[in-house]
Amino acid sequence: MYVDELLARAPEIGATLLCAEFPITFIDPNRAADDVDPALIEGTWPEPLRPTDQSLKNGAGLIHAVGAGNVPLYAGKLSVWQVAQRIERFYQPYHAELARILADAKARHGFVFHLSFHCMSSTDPKNPHGPQAVRPDICIGDRDGTTCDIGFREMVAQRFQELGYHVAINSPFKGSEIMRRYGSPRTGTHSLQVEICKRLFMDEESGERGPRFTRLQSELREVIRLVCRYAEQHGDARKKPGSTAGDFRKSDKGDAR
Repeated sequence: MYVDELLARAPEIGATLLCAEFPITFIDPNRAADDVDPALIEGTWPEPLRPTDQSLKNGAGLIHAVGAGNVPLYAGKLSVWQVAQRIERFYQPYHAELARILADAKARHGFVFHLSFHCMSSTDPKNPHGPQAVRPDICIGDRDGTTCDIGFREMVAQRFQELGYHVAINSPFKGSEIMRRYGSPRTGTHSLQVEICKRLFMDEESGERGPRFTRLQSELREVIRLVCRYAEQHGDARKKPGSTAGDFRKSDKGDAR
């Protein structure tokens, strides 16, 4: 909620912005297409389903079974046709467009830096009173260092820390289907998931924008500006004879400080 508005000015500074114009409860593009709880479907799905624990235990697979407060979203089961239509009309077009954008950027520049923004509740709804219940301001995920260059991750994390935010790496979220599908640093696609805590920009009970909304919007713009500059420097480094990705990471890390 509101993440598209928080990032709306990103194209002004050289970034490409893709927003999903459908709620993740309806169909979640950050889940695998076969991550479906069979209990949600009336009838037999034509292909094997591979529901994850998150889908079976938390109702948060491709089709979310529960909403805020663990309230069930459906009175009954969904038909095979209903689920197939959601995949065909929303899920597949979103991923096709994202893949096109990333492939186009990589074809033109030889590499691409990709931020996937999401928002998270302030506390873990499954364990609101546990030791890890209160979530950080920002969670950055790269699936344990596998979806982007470590220098890219450190640069983004450091900038958020400089802005005064409590930043966690790969906890409580490491990155899901979007990171798994597109993050490939060895082939030039550096994907990083950024989870923003809702308390930073909204009242989580009323759903209204919070007093820090405009400030956060401006700070996210500066983070994206830094990433654009990072990408430009990466391109310059590639043009220098004898330069390597490792050399670039070290020099850029110094610049970010």
